[in-house]
Amino acid sequence: MRGGVTVNDLMDRYSYEDREILYKIIADNIEATKNAQMPLI
Repeated sequence: MRGGVTVNDLMDRYSYEDREILYKIIADNIEATKNAQMPLI
């Protein structure tokens, strides 16, 4: 798993602001995948 974090790390070690940034990156990546018409697994 490249660049992944565990649920424990995400909920306990990252601040609210860090999680907001991660959620934005994830949403952008999902949108880019949809726009490229690639399968989202």
